[in-house]
Amino acid sequence: INLSTTYGIDGQARTGVPFSPTRVTVSDAGTPVNVSNVTGTWTDVTLENSSGAAGNISGGALDLRLVGLSVAYNDGGGLTTTVSGGGLEVILSEFIGNGIPDAGLTVNGNGPRTLVANDFENNAGTGLVLDNDSSGWPVTAVYASNLVGNTGFALQMETGSLPADARRNWWGALSAEMGSYPANVSGIYDIHDNPVLRHVDYQENLGGPIANDTDVKSYLVFPDGMNENEMTIYGGAVAREGILRVEVSTDGGSNWTDATVEGAAFSLAWVPSPGVYTLMSRVTDMLGTIEAVPDSKIVNIGTGPTLSGTLLADETWTGPAPIVLRGDVIVPAGT
Repeated sequence: INLSTTYGIDGQARTGVPFSPTRVTVSDAGTPVNVSNVTGTWTDVTLENSSGAAGNISGGALDLRLVGLSVAYNDGGGLTTTVSGGGLEVILSEFIGNGIPDAGLTVNGNGPRTLVANDFENNAGTGLVLDNDSSGWPVTAVYASNLVGNTGFALQMETGSLPADARRNWWGALSAEMGSYPANVSGIYDIHDNPVLRHVDYQENLGGPIANDTDVKSYLVFPDGMNENEMTIYGGAVAREGILRVEVSTDGGSNWTDATVEGAAFSLAWVPSPGVYTLMSRVTDMLGTIEAVPDSKIVNIGTGPTLSGTLLADETWTGPAPIVLRGDVIVPAGT
């Protein structure tokens, strides 16, 4: 890795050796960053370029974390990441006011992709582009973020990318188009615009901006109303020092169960009976700091068909009201 005037941070990292810059500002150094084979955690790095794009960060089979990144006002566009095989975690970062042609953030490659508590705002092009075929996680998770004021699309899917679970975000003026789901939202480019693309789940769109200024925070993205056939609780969590564990309670905090964590996303399989439940989540970071106020949500579990997820047994769906799917429904062989 070199520092240069052509590329502020430039070069190829040694295989398996973390490169973790902290509190670094690269401004007007040609292209601020152009690195490959990178693993590790980038913390509070600022990339600014008044005459071009922010640049490229590429990784391999190991994980890359971007924490508190500021990619702002790059004249030629924002940052492009390409991680092949490893996980990409982007939390507590901002991609603001970048020019064209590049989006505020473009995510390429394959592997788990989890983006939580970020700002994609006021870019001259698209805020966030997802161009990846993830593995190890069923969707690209985009939670608790502000996707507002972008001249292009707020979120754009590319061919081959897995679906985007973009629940519990603030979409600004686009919220007026999100009264029903699914729908063709003008600021989201997905299957509604091109049938070869996958869908974006924008449910639980929030009524105002999210203040992404808490270092240890979890976010449940479980809908208010579900049914007994849909039994996975999803959410996102951020911890600047890294996540030690995420716990979920389905009884208002009396009992807690460790969730499965992948990057900045978590999930928990759940077998409820119909009824009203208070769900809660809390994250603990690597220093042992526990989220002070757990996130909570009251949900009503009813009966009905599987509207998203995997069928657990044969089901018969009847009307007369139309049945509207909330996402992909997977029918296992023999079901």
